[in-house]
Amino acid sequence: MTLRPFRWTCLALCLIGGCWQTARGELLVGAATADITPKLPVALDGQFYLRIAKTIETPLEANVIAIESRRDGQPPDLAVMVSCDLVYITKEVLDKVREKVRREVPDLITSKIFLNATHTHTAPVTVRDKYPIPKEGVTQVGEYCEFLAERVAGAIAKAWKSRATGSVTWGLGHAVIAYNR
Repeated sequence: MTLRPFRWTCLALCLIGGCWQTARGELLVGAATADITPKLPVALDGQFYLRIAKTIETPLEANVIAIESRRDGQPPDLAVMVSCDLVYITKEVLDKVREKVRREVPDLITSKIFLNATHTHTAPVTVRDKYPIPKEGVTQVGEYCEFLAERVAGAIAKAWKSRATGSVTWGLGHAVIAYNR
């Protein structure tokens, strides 16, 4: 029982020390957005049957934030987070994006690139052979994945190259409506 206050004191000192160390570091932040809306017509994902879109109601986006922490001029860690208006991210797309970024921004550690999807059910198909997509007259999966990777890689490069001193904080709020595609 007498060790409990000692443990709390040690934990508090470690947290204070850790915050003090972080405060001495520098945080660089960059952001970019890419339009990933496909050319039409295109097969849509998110249902159990094939749907072909012939019109666009709203554009699809990939939003990128690049964060790098530095201490004494050295980059101890970084992360590049990308949110895409897609149903999900395939390994094929992730690999293509990382390869394109590797060529465009050689100093960026591409294993630190994280892609996620907003999980909209009206996004282009990114999985080969998931639906019987007509061979002609409709954007093909491989064609869209290549276009997507180019656009996302370009936005990552832009975000990375535009990094500037920044900060991170938190907030609490309430959203009464989500944007549903």
